Amino acid sequence: MKKFNLLAVVLFFVCFSSCEKKQADKSNDITFDTIRVAETAVVGSDSLASCQLKIELVYPTDMKQKNLLADIQKEIVGMYFEDDKYLSVPPKEAVPKYVNDFIAAYKADIESYKGQATEWEERDPYLHISQTLLGHILYNKNSVLCFQVERYNAKGENIAATEYKNCVLNLETGKRINESDIFVQDSEQELHDIFVSKILSEKKVKDINELLDLGYFGLEEIMPNNNFWVDSQGITYLFNTGECSSPKLGEMKIHLSYSDIRHLVQENSPINKLME
Repeated sequence: MKKFNLLAVVLFFVCFSSCEKKQADKSNDITFDTIRVAETAVVGSDSLASCQLKIELVYPTDMKQKNLLADIQKEIVGMYFEDDKYLSVPPKEAVPKYVNDFIAAYKADIESYKGQATEWEERDPYLHISQTLLGHILYNKNSVLCFQVERYNAKGENIAATEYKNCVLNLETGKRINESDIFVQDSEQELHDIFVSKILSEKKVKDINELLDLGYFGLEEIMPNNNFWVDSQGITYLFNTGECSSPKLGEMKIHLSYSDIRHLVQENSPINKLME
């Protein structure tokens, strides 16, 4: 009888632990929609002077904490359009407003160029520009939403760049989770040391000087840049092209497992539940 009771207790705790884990892994109660726009504006007839704009704005339309929905929407819209003037209207109004402003600014630039150029050439390929804005949900659990905006800009035929901007949102407060909310004070230098160690290990080299030959630079001063996301495995930092690496290498990602940084995380950090 005692053996049976002991087995029942063990099974209870196993089931309880399993249910608790499943509950923690459950996605947030939040609904998303996507606004898709593709616009082209041409200056003149039969001209290469044109601009193309593509937007896929992913944004929440409903969530459990309905009073925080507008705050989350503003954070995401701000990541896309990088100007406070688009935060005063809903996403469905912000998108066409940005499109109109983008095209108007392009046409104004062309008119200014025409006025200054000694010889106007509509076939100049450098008068063509394009921009693409895409949104990606990287993590959506435990009341944490990690969102990424991918921004592609091109001019002419040979000039192009892609930039990634990340943010971590606390769905219980409607605010961003910044580095200052996660790490203890004066942790920057130790994070720098971890960054360098990770890069050296990944590239299988022994010192920073060897990384210079591979196309990396400025690693002696690499510090947390607040461009990161979190998940159940750890924190991933992203450094865009030109921050620490040459264009041929593209962006650089540095993943920090929670075992790497646990001693640097505040006791009341909003990501502590992800570390359990």
